[in-house]
Amino acid sequence: MSKLVIETNQEEFSKLIDIIPACFRNTFQSSGEFGSIATFGKLKVPTTNVHSGNSGFAVGIGTYIYEGKIDSDALRCIYEAFSGDVRALQKVLIGSYAIAIWKNNKLVVFVDSNGTQDLYYTLDKYNVSICSSLFHLGKVHRPISLNSEAMVQQLFQSCIVGDATILDGISRLDGNHAISWHEGIWSMDFLPPLDMSIEKGRSLSSAAACKFSSIRDTFVTPAVAMTGGQDSRLALSLLLGAGIRPRLIYWRGNSISTNTKEQDYECTCQLASKYDLDVEVWDACDSSREHYAKALGVFGEYAHLYGYNENLIHSFFNTSVDFITFGYFGEMFRNTEDIQAYDKESFTVAELFDDLYLRGSYKDIYPEFTAYRAHILDSMTAICENLGIDSSNLTKSDFQHLNTEMYRKRADIHMTNYANQFMYSFLVLGDRMMTDSMNLMGFDDRVGSKPMIEAIHNLTPELLEVPFFSHIRKMKYDAQSHALNEESQVKTRIKQYLQKEKKSAWYYPFARRIYHLLNHDKKSLTELNRDSPAREKYLALLESADVLQPIDRKRLNQLELDSNILLNYHHFEIMWQEMNRG
Repeated sequence: MSKLVIETNQEEFSKLIDIIPACFRNTFQSSGEFGSIATFGKLKVPTTNVHSGNSGFAVGIGTYIYEGKIDSDALRCIYEAFSGDVRALQKVLIGSYAIAIWKNNKLVVFVDSNGTQDLYYTLDKYNVSICSSLFHLGKVHRPISLNSEAMVQQLFQSCIVGDATILDGISRLDGNHAISWHEGIWSMDFLPPLDMSIEKGRSLSSAAACKFSSIRDTFVTPAVAMTGGQDSRLALSLLLGAGIRPRLIYWRGNSISTNTKEQDYECTCQLASKYDLDVEVWDACDSSREHYAKALGVFGEYAHLYGYNENLIHSFFNTSVDFITFGYFGEMFRNTEDIQAYDKESFTVAELFDDLYLRGSYKDIYPEFTAYRAHILDSMTAICENLGIDSSNLTKSDFQHLNTEMYRKRADIHMTNYANQFMYSFLVLGDRMMTDSMNLMGFDDRVGSKPMIEAIHNLTPELLEVPFFSHIRKMKYDAQSHALNEESQVKTRIKQYLQKEKKSAWYYPFARRIYHLLNHDKKSLTELNRDSPAREKYLALLESADVLQPIDRKRLNQLELDSNILLNYHHFEIMWQEMNRG
């Protein structure tokens, strides 16, 4: 995504500029009545992310496409078209981005309408600090304190509900707000409601193919990160339907963190052969983590992804790919396993939290869990109100809507933000037209992944000839019902039962091992066996640390947590130490 910094405090601005490593090329720097601004380029793909004239400028980070144009060409068009209406630009732009425009003595800062680009800020009437890296902002911003509730959410849920971050006083900008400066005053501007759902009667797949056809010639070597599952196949189908022939990227790992299977690779190769596409295998096997603290200075909070994986970093640097997309947001096109197995047709927001949202049994090790739960329920209720959903009488269709708006838009964006530091990236399935359209679809309409399968059938039916390998299960396309059916219904029922028991501290890990045995999944069993000593290692490291204390560590060992969760906790410790070094 490169990096963006805006500061009213010149001393803090200078500190931020100084701690951003030289591998990010400083592409623009300017000062004015509003303060100071600087942008930096990507690590691998050369970018010109500024348009500057005598009377103003437009700068951008991430990936922003305006009528097929990128970089300075796009920013020139953006600057010329901007009349003060942020929504008008968001409607036209494609991508995952943050943009700042100085025009007519007013500065406006905004992100894409789905908020998939990370941008962090502190704001009052006369001062602002804005940075695309939470880690770097945390190193400079003082005083700094931990938001323990947000940290526990991020650690166990991979998501923070709302605009909070793990640092008190620092928030994350969403796609429904813009930050502006005018006549000496900073303000947070609420943007008008936006509905980009397709018109009734039009096919979403054809609308998406038409929209993405505008980027057909934008990138030299586009790619899709592939598995054998449903979501990445839909992303591939949309690009092929738009006339784009992407390279298929498969990364092979050897741990619970990467969770890759050879069946995924076999499916990827079969899919490539249908359209004569190239397959590129990336090494994502576990690597040394001794340089994690140093990597924070480069990648910020994204350094912890896949447990800080140097092999994956090398793969990003060594590829000739200049654009990559992923299958994230694909869950919108099908019912999640949790809601599919849920036995209540209507429920409250409290039941949603307890039965569906809460992951694992960590409530027993977090002393402030009661207040934590109440705070998240308040946030969820507020989101329901904003969406016009009755929080006291939720339906399964409401769950799908909420799952997209409050969970997917925070949990599914990490990888594209990480990739944007190297190259261009946005989530084709996370485009606002896609999310708004799917939010109108009910639970029954998503059974058997019908919207996803129908879209693939309409655009690239040959992709359905290759069996799916989804969530460690083989699935086949039923041409009559346009739905996916699992080869083994026995395994389906076992997995649905396990879903209900996943909050058990001891039973779920035991049952998961049995499930892998039934599947004859030697790779997963090997990774589970390798995980035990790693788990003990990180437990010992956590017990000896005393920096972060939101969790009762004496009881932490009672939970059969995967080592990757404990590793992430350990990495939070290191990140907190590094931020406090200033």
